[in-house]
Amino acid sequence: MVLGKKSDKEVKGVRIRNNTVGRRIDEMSEDNEIQLVEKRKTKRFSLHMDKSTSRGSEAIVITHVRYIDK
Repeated sequence: MVLGKKSDKEVKGVRIRNNTVGRRIDEMSEDNEIQLVEKRKTKRFSLHMDKSTSRGSEAIVITHVRYIDK
């Protein structure tokens, strides 16, 4: 608890609708995607891809991108 007990009660009392939370997550995701695409255009990066199969025989592709952002 960073803010203290009084603030904790106030924060818990704030009502947020599910669609508000979902919208905010979508907005953050879109912003991250835009930033990464722009950085990819101007920075050197390495890319590692691997394939796997889940227990349910579902194909999975894992991609890891590494770059230095100064």
